[in-house]
Amino acid sequence: MVRIKRLRYTPEPLRAEDALRDPYRIKVLRKVIDGCAFRVYGHWVKKGEGQNRAALFENTPRCEVYNLYINSLNR
Repeated sequence: MVRIKRLRYTPEPLRAEDALRDPYRIKVLRKVIDGCAFRVYGHWVKKGEGQNRAALFENTPRCEVYNLYINSLNR
């Protein structure tokens, strides 16, 4: 009876091949990777309006961040 109650809290087994091939597909690994990356590069992320934590993990810059950067160069 105890095993049945704990079944939903027991994580599924994870194959190493899947984790090596595409670690961002697995939510737990994605959170660990992002947390570690933020600890390493978090000091580069400004606390102001121009940049936030999400900008650290974007593959391509968003339009508003890019426009802020271009406008700051033109001043």
